[in-house]
Amino acid sequence: MRQRRRAVRKPQFTALSSLPKGAVVVGVDEVGVGPLAGTMFACAIAFRAGHAPIYGVTDSKKVTEKSRERLLPKILDQCLDVGMGWVDADEYDRIGASESRRQVLIRAVADLTIDVDHTYVDGDLFIKELDHTERVVRGDEKIWIVGAASIVAKQMQCAQMASFHARWPQYGFNHHHAYGTRVHMDALSKHGPCPAHRMSMKPVKNAK
Repeated sequence: MRQRRRAVRKPQFTALSSLPKGAVVVGVDEVGVGPLAGTMFACAIAFRAGHAPIYGVTDSKKVTEKSRERLLPKILDQCLDVGMGWVDADEYDRIGASESRRQVLIRAVADLTIDVDHTYVDGDLFIKELDHTERVVRGDEKIWIVGAASIVAKQMQCAQMASFHARWPQYGFNHHHAYGTRVHMDALSKHGPCPAHRMSMKPVKNAK
């Protein structure tokens, strides 16, 4: 009796290995969509398609802080180019979460100075200005170059949170990175918001 062969699922995105090795490939990811304070950051980072993956690089959420600190200089030293985009808390309050996310991604790509052959953007958000790019859900896990972008963006956020903690230690920004944890919510209730908070977000509004 013949055994049925299992159908092999083809990836729903262009495989990095299918691109010419010399092609300039960019990964784009953002961080800081959900926090109650601080800047939303995005990174666009370029490597050759044939560049060997940097060991340990993946979605920043799956990488420890110590490992991210070790990986960051390797990523920046080996990449061809890096672009950054950001929206601070004041602008976030003016334009809202969705537009902030659009803008940081657009700005990061626009900040690149190199000619690009292929671009992967993490997630499924359609952005008209980036319609030449390829959207990949969980791209930071599936494509190491997107993972590299996520680590750079995350380290920018971590650096900002460290500076916030030095200025407003009562909120514990160095621990929760401005996400709505119990510790953060208790601090908001006790002290009210500080200038770094996103005043348009409901938990911050309620704490005024």
